[in-house]
Amino acid sequence: MEEYLSSLQEKYAYTDGILEALRKIIPAFIQHWGKEYEQVILEAIASCEIHIKEENEKTKEYLMGFFPDKKFETIPAVVGAFYDSMPIVNEKQIDSNRLIYVSSKSSIDSQEESIISDLVHEIGHLIKSFNKEYSIVNGEIQQRSGISTTTVVKDQETGKYVEGKCENAGIEEAINL
Repeated sequence: MEEYLSSLQEKYAYTDGILEALRKIIPAFIQHWGKEYEQVILEAIASCEIHIKEENEKTKEYLMGFFPDKKFETIPAVVGAFYDSMPIVNEKQIDSNRLIYVSSKSSIDSQEESIISDLVHEIGHLIKSFNKEYSIVNGEIQQRSGISTTTVVKDQETGKYVEGKCENAGIEEAINL
């Protein structure tokens, strides 16, 4: 586990606080879903940056920089944390750029229960959407997270991706809690 966490720290420049949180969270996910899902859990977490909002950081500016090809009509509500992604369409497949954004006023370094709870919730979304998060359905890009699906379209004027019709998001949120 330490080698895995060191690779994440090197890749994303994580603080000791994030690493300590992951030391607690990862074994719990493996225990919950079973050892047979360990590789998927580790790959999912390694595929997604966890970003802690800095003191004077503007959320919209940060997200627009992280997801340059995504149009933000609305910014996710200022909650403790949220998971977001953007499709990367290649000729043969669709990949995604993933982010867990922690905006809580609590410090991750303090390991407060609310931060750990927020991270567990958002990592749950990440893991559920990890395999085949984006696909082409009836000529449209569809994003999946658990049982929730969202149509993603490219804005003709800006060329940026915009979320369209969303189904079962409320049920998925309830299940993920």
